[in-house]
Amino acid sequence: MNSKTYQKINFSIFIILLGVMTTFGPLLSDLYTPSLPGVAEDLNTSASSVQLSLSIAMIGIALGQFIFGPLSDKYGKKLSTLGLMLVFILSSIGCMFAHNITLLIVFRFIQGLMGGGAIVIARATAGNLYNGKKLAKFLAILMVINGILTIIIPLISGLLLSYSTWRSIFTLLAIIGVVLMIVAFFSMKSDRDDVKASPISFKEVIEDFGRLLKTKRYMVPLLIQSITYIMLFSYASSAPFITQTIYHLSPQQYSIFMTVIGIGLIISSQTAGKLVDYFDRGNIIFGMFGLQVLGGILVIIALLMHLPVWVYMISVFFTVVPVAGVGPLAFSIAMEERTGGSGNAASLLGLTQFIIGSIIAPLAGIMGASNVWPYVTIISITIVLIFIISFLSKKTFKA
Repeated sequence: MNSKTYQKINFSIFIILLGVMTTFGPLLSDLYTPSLPGVAEDLNTSASSVQLSLSIAMIGIALGQFIFGPLSDKYGKKLSTLGLMLVFILSSIGCMFAHNITLLIVFRFIQGLMGGGAIVIARATAGNLYNGKKLAKFLAILMVINGILTIIIPLISGLLLSYSTWRSIFTLLAIIGVVLMIVAFFSMKSDRDDVKASPISFKEVIEDFGRLLKTKRYMVPLLIQSITYIMLFSYASSAPFITQTIYHLSPQQYSIFMTVIGIGLIISSQTAGKLVDYFDRGNIIFGMFGLQVLGGILVIIALLMHLPVWVYMISVFFTVVPVAGVGPLAFSIAMEERTGGSGNAASLLGLTQFIIGSIIAPLAGIMGASNVWPYVTIISITIVLIFIISFLSKKTFKA
């Protein structure tokens, strides 16, 4: 094997690593959500409490990005990745043996912190490699990996739950952590020579955040990304209960539905990656927003009029799938405004995204597993927000 072939193989493995690292959100939610009813029964707790174990992981992911973004700029991407993977493995083992909901929530929070670190490091690394439309295309490649895993994850979850309990989910997560740690050790290049020599200053980080938030071309895509992810997180939190409690689907049937969503995510990301050669990124975003609005309206009608499950599924498909296109496009525009390390700019984008997710997840089930009104209300508000941000930001996306 010559050196060029070896380099291509190593870079391919590196891309797969980054792709999997960006998938820690679905790994901590989609792999877990089919087991929520089982967790509630086994730990003798309420649906809202179990959904808190989902939302607390989202809070952890948000804070993890805030912490590990600057840390990766300071200590290097490779060292930070190895450290967080070790803690992720240990927290997964903790979840595996949790005997009450409180312990589960604590370990899920730690899982989320480490997952957030993995996400921001992967995205910041991509931001170091590429810029502008090239970054959007590279992120589209990562989204293919994300989409494939989104297809595989629910199938694996359904299979595990067919033969074992919800605890096996965390056994698998621990194994995934071990594999990623090994791959990161061998495929990631040491970037210690490129990191800052001065001690890390979170005051400077906050000041950089403030500057970014005052920059319209950063702030608008940040809001765009946050709003579109409301659709994703509200779906992830409510769909297991709606499909299994209201429509009486099995966890395995729900997993098949999630597989279809994963295929849609791949198509969405690749479509967005191709369209950047022909259209402004902003116009593509607004087109995908239109699909989300259509899907949201249909979801509301399907749930309130008690329409068949296939109507609900098609409607949800159009609310969730555009996220894979909107997210990378908005991220690529926002990252053009960074002046310092890529970690800060990437961490703020992820921080707001998952803070919203942590708020939305428990709200979707606040009135019980069989009550659709919280989800309908969230979708309705999101549709209004989409119209507002679309109206206010048309002049921002021109590149």
